[in-house]
Amino acid sequence: MENNNGMVLNSENCRYKQHARNKIFINGENRALSVNTGNIREHEYISKKFDGQMYPIGNHGLHANWLFNAVGLSKFQKSISRLDCHQLGSDGFVSQIMRVSIEFKNKKRQKYIVKMPETTNIKAALEKTLKLKMPEGADDRFIGGLVTFYNRECDFYGMERISGIRVPDYFYSQKMNPGKQVGAIVMEDLEGMVSVPYYESLNVSQLFSIASQLVNLHVFSVDMPAEWKKKFSFPMEFINTVANMHQVVKTYVDRNPELKETFSRVEKMYHSRELFVFLHRDSHKALGLDDFLCHGDLWFYNMLWKSTGTGSEMASNELGAIIDWQNLHTGSIAEDFGHMLTFCCDTTTRRLAEQEFLPIYYELLKAKTEEAGKVLNVTLSQFRRAYRRNFIAHALHLPFITSIMLCVQPAKDEITQYNRNKQLIDKVIGAWEDALDALHEEFPFALQFAVVSYGCVRVLKFLYIICKSILVHFITPKHDLQYLKDTWTVITGGTDGIGRAYIEELCKERGIKKFYLIGRNINKLNNTRKELEERYGCEVKTHVHDFERDDLSALPKDLSTLDIGILINCAGIAPHIIGTLTELPEGLASTILRVNLMSSVKMTEIVLPNMVKKKQGIIVNISSMTGWRPLPYLSSYPASKAALSFFSDSLSDEYRGTGIRVQVALGTLFSFWFFKVMFVPVVMLGVHKHRVASYQAKNSKKSE
Repeated sequence: MENNNGMVLNSENCRYKQHARNKIFINGENRALSVNTGNIREHEYISKKFDGQMYPIGNHGLHANWLFNAVGLSKFQKSISRLDCHQLGSDGFVSQIMRVSIEFKNKKRQKYIVKMPETTNIKAALEKTLKLKMPEGADDRFIGGLVTFYNRECDFYGMERISGIRVPDYFYSQKMNPGKQVGAIVMEDLEGMVSVPYYESLNVSQLFSIASQLVNLHVFSVDMPAEWKKKFSFPMEFINTVANMHQVVKTYVDRNPELKETFSRVEKMYHSRELFVFLHRDSHKALGLDDFLCHGDLWFYNMLWKSTGTGSEMASNELGAIIDWQNLHTGSIAEDFGHMLTFCCDTTTRRLAEQEFLPIYYELLKAKTEEAGKVLNVTLSQFRRAYRRNFIAHALHLPFITSIMLCVQPAKDEITQYNRNKQLIDKVIGAWEDALDALHEEFPFALQFAVVSYGCVRVLKFLYIICKSILVHFITPKHDLQYLKDTWTVITGGTDGIGRAYIEELCKERGIKKFYLIGRNINKLNNTRKELEERYGCEVKTHVHDFERDDLSALPKDLSTLDIGILINCAGIAPHIIGTLTELPEGLASTILRVNLMSSVKMTEIVLPNMVKKKQGIIVNISSMTGWRPLPYLSSYPASKAALSFFSDSLSDEYRGTGIRVQVALGTLFSFWFFKVMFVPVVMLGVHKHRVASYQAKNSKKSE
């Protein structure tokens, strides 16, 4: 392998140096033209005798006269006899590509490629992959990233050429400015070159041919000019794409059950945007490496190969050109290899290249850098580790592209499609497994760190709440309620527990003497009213309402007209047994949600409008710490408390600065019954149903 390497690389460089560039004289007087929008459907072919008409180039408002100005032919229009224009079937996901052939009266022809950015292709690809119809305008969300990437390619073609890299000859470009200017690049037509299909694999000789050009990009990157670093900084729009691919990958896994076991081991990584940022942008820096220029999208259809013969669709081992430089950026020296080997090689070829090809490439890069009079501050160990880290990100990205390509470029028959998919499944599984190995090699304590970090976050969050509670209850001065002493205080569930405690505090310590109590037990209401009137001289109104059984529309009508200053929602119930939703008594879950959540929402809807008019008032909702996390076999109770907390926090922000205060109280163990019957089984014993049932059975016998 080493002996052949030098011959392949040197011959490749010689072929590049012998390549003759045929550029047309570019007219310096490009002028803006007023044009009408054209309408060319996919693969529609225009072939007419040219008579000076404004022929459309694509479907974005560009016409023949624009092209003539762009390539310097405006002065020679009288010599043009014919114009042929058709859309290539190899359009990218975010571009429309037109092939234009101009024939002169002397029978000579000049051919161009016109590339224009658009989002309809990526929208159609996602619709085919997910098998759902995206709403009109859904592709607009891609516009921001499209502008960034497309204009980046314009910048690349406008820069000085990097010697030794074969790219299409460039004639003209105009940047994309949505609503003001259509983006377009006019470049050389590389007709006759071919690409390797996405379902095949590059061979080792082709890898060396790619390396012979990529090495020049890396040599240029050593001490690269500051202008390049500035123009081609790392694009966070790329992270926005790769960090949001879980849905497509999950859909692919659901369609192919053989992927599920391995996917279960990597799925969590798809939810971590921070992981993608680190692997793509920062992982090489953590190894002490400088930024290098990266093509950023080096895969099958961005590498064009010389064919094996005239008219052949088979790729030779000689790379003809690298195209689509829209994701050019500074990043890891190993990024393009991570992308290329993951996407373009089967598992066997990739693993062989990782072991043998990468070290040979490193030695070549080192020698070429010395020839250029530069110093390569990268060791082989750093290079290989940078590759492993970058490979993890591309291994996660692979099934996303695989799934889309299988849908947008399916085989002609089901058997071929089935076999093709099986090969790609093996490729995905191999990539995932090797990514897990690389993760453990590069970050041996990653799992332990994640567990410890998660624990620390939870502890810190708990300590924050405790400290905040201490601050509010024992250090911060009490909120003066004297301005509300002449208003009514409405309390639901005020005859017991927390509601009764609020009444005692407001009567004895805060000077509140007017109460409106709502409860379901008339005897308890009367006893509470009598005690408040006799002991504290309070004015008390009562209303019997059972939130568990009575309709919310039956609440007293005078609540909307009374001068209410404080509303405290304490009404609530908890399940008396533990079980799955279908094992609980019918209607219990909805009853818990109605009492714990909807009663507070309805009371707030009734009372809040008058508070808004007076620009003063206090609303207190009683939630629970059980709303912090889901609790299986007790599903509706924590759900009701979590929803009430979110509702209260949202209202607090909505009415901040209006004189209305909304507070949510997170209670813990309100009663010994709740601790014994609910907290111990669910929280302390966990969600193991047999352990919970055993505890409840023992507890029931002791009670008897």
